[in-house]
Amino acid sequence: MSAAGGHAEAVSRIRRETDRLTAVFSGWSEEEWARPTFCEGWTRRHIVAHLEAGADFHENTVLNGLRDVTSPPYGAADLAAFRAQRGARMKELLALPPAELVEAFRAEHHAFADLMERLRTGEMVKPCWHRIGIVPAGDFAGMRLYELALHDWDVHAAEEPAAPLRGDLLPALARFLPSLQWHFLVNIPASPPPEGAVRFECPGQEGWGFRTEGGAILRADAAPPSALIRGEAEALILMSTGRLKWRDALSAGRVSLGGDQGRAEALLSSLSGPY
Repeated sequence: MSAAGGHAEAVSRIRRETDRLTAVFSGWSEEEWARPTFCEGWTRRHIVAHLEAGADFHENTVLNGLRDVTSPPYGAADLAAFRAQRGARMKELLALPPAELVEAFRAEHHAFADLMERLRTGEMVKPCWHRIGIVPAGDFAGMRLYELALHDWDVHAAEEPAAPLRGDLLPALARFLPSLQWHFLVNIPASPPPEGAVRFECPGQEGWGFRTEGGAILRADAAPPSALIRGEAEALILMSTGRLKWRDALSAGRVSLGGDQGRAEALLSSLSGPY
């Protein structure tokens, strides 16, 4: 699938998942809204508020990027000011009645999808501010789809630890995984990535890889790897976003390592931070 096709698919999935989740959230009882989730200290209400605030942030930081502004949105002077503003917004959202919170979630995600649909080819690469670093405008579609899929999983995993990600979302999530991993390795690695080339292989899509030279992380999809990581899409996604320990995935046979195993393990450790 072309880059344009992958972007369009992600936006379409965002719309469908938004509508599905809107129906799910609307059906929760007062007791269900207060249930804990996989995210420590967060109830389901926190998850929905976070999703609304995140979509609003993604929309506004992309709008800034389209105006060649790469500083935090909302007029925040720096990351600390942005976090303070985001915290205040979360408090406002958490105080809303459930029906109003759900409508805010729905409306903001469709507004974000509208913006993503309007992006022209040249605008896809416009640099935009994110707390993890500068991100191309087009990548926010994949990041938003990840937020919807992962936080839906967070709700279910609190009561069913072996809960799967939604199967209909896996192909789109897997296609964006190399870009997401690259952002993590470059901007927020859990530990320094190992020197050399490591390749990932996942059924149903072309393999991809990363090479570290002198501390610089490069995409190296065609480079001969010194280490190989093979795994099912769901396991690689959950491992890369701090929801599955790679050693547990290895023990369960959900991933396997080849070549320089120590180097493969070191890269997996670099990708083990929370998201």
